[in-house]
Amino acid sequence: MDKKLVWLVVAALLTGGVVAQAGYTFTLDGREESLVREGLRVRGGIVSLRGDSERPVAGDLAWISARATCLVRLEAPGRYEFTDEFEAAGRLLLRHDQGSRVAVVDSTRLVAADAATRAALLGVVVDRWDAEVADALAKLAPTVPLVVTDGAAIGAERA
Repeated sequence: MDKKLVWLVVAALLTGGVVAQAGYTFTLDGREESLVREGLRVRGGIVSLRGDSERPVAGDLAWISARATCLVRLEAPGRYEFTDEFEAAGRLLLRHDQGSRVAVVDSTRLVAADAATRAALLGVVVDRWDAEVADALAKLAPTVPLVVTDGAAIGAERA
């Protein structure tokens, strides 16, 4: 696929809005966030895999703009309380009605993660690329969304 076309698709996803959240509420580092309003740290809206971003359901994706922008696969509607630990620990934590866990990790933490952590992930930020990262990604469920950073997408060793 043409590189320019890929960037246009990514830009469209990042800037797309959403009209309703249909039972989903979000906080990031204790602040109420809305996927509807722009200029917030959680922005870009819902990416519906069914084609209906106004009424998200489990399995759809949400853009979360923490220190590392990532996609998170939504589970059941409810309150999603995210804690951004990307700078210190390369991860995004989630407290949800169904419990607390690591929701998103970077490449380094993915390689170090055990099978249970990998199985519970709702997203991965691929920020470096090597054989270890490729092996760890191959062990993920196909439903885990990936965001590949510029640094991992260009150069001699790239995703």
